[in-house]
Amino acid sequence: MIDDPKRRGLGRGLAALMGEPAPGSDAAAARTAAGGVREIPIEQLKPNPYQPRKVFNKEALEELAQSIKSKGVLQPLLVRRAKDGQGYEIIAGERRWRAAQLAKIHAVPVVIKEITDRDAVEIGLIENLQREDLNAVEEAGAFLQLSEEFGYSQDQIAQVIGKSRSHVTNILRLLQLPKPVIALVITGKLTAGQARPLIGHPLAEQLAQRIIEGRLTAREVEKLVAVGRAVGTPAAAKKGGRPAGSTAKPAKDAAPVRKDADTLAFERGLAAALGMKVEIESEAGNAEAGRLIVHYQKLEQLDELAKKLSKR
Repeated sequence: MIDDPKRRGLGRGLAALMGEPAPGSDAAAARTAAGGVREIPIEQLKPNPYQPRKVFNKEALEELAQSIKSKGVLQPLLVRRAKDGQGYEIIAGERRWRAAQLAKIHAVPVVIKEITDRDAVEIGLIENLQREDLNAVEEAGAFLQLSEEFGYSQDQIAQVIGKSRSHVTNILRLLQLPKPVIALVITGKLTAGQARPLIGHPLAEQLAQRIIEGRLTAREVEKLVAVGRAVGTPAAAKKGGRPAGSTAKPAKDAAPVRKDADTLAFERGLAAALGMKVEIESEAGNAEAGRLIVHYQKLEQLDELAKKLSKR
């Protein structure tokens, strides 16, 4: 599907992506007059198994149901015959189908097409993106499905949806978040911008709650996470980092660097100013290099440190 020039980019609309004439054209009128649109009983329709959208807003569905009660379903659903021969699968228009059920409509207009699984995923994704109906995690799930099941590269996905490759990459990275954080994005409690800085962070779940409670902006989250990493946020063991506050003993062949009186005094001064334990470790063989480690017990302390540093 991705090699068809008629199906590239969102600007042409869903009709162009499916190779159909634009609504309102003479060809579209002729097709409709010839029976291209037909009524199908609600119970003969079933959801698209490749539907990227997982969350349907209840209030929005009820509003659409009220509109359908008064005006009917104005835009036909796109469907294909079910593989088991029992009814039809919805490729585009599941929201209208759900709202029609709420409105107690017994039949809806549909256009029946022969559509492959590959095209079903692509059309479902594009329809939702056009309407801005997907949250970032649903979008990422659709991208992953296109990649793993149908062999799309990130460049090809970007071409299909009419966005940059970096957008595709950044959206896919959200799937690396812990499941509880992903759930917060799905439910709208966290935005993609707020969640993205937490990717790979060992305290992602705790920080996510802090973001929600403090109503932090995406920019504030970036600062908070950056400061935390700079002052010794516990690193993942697999990355080879030693967590701040670790009691692990140094290797036997690594002689500890003795701290002089000035270094100890500087540690005490910083600790008093910050209200947190501070360590200064000089690099062996280089008296001018080293690292500063600030230990915090609660995320509130890290938040306060970020505020102090951002004011300077």
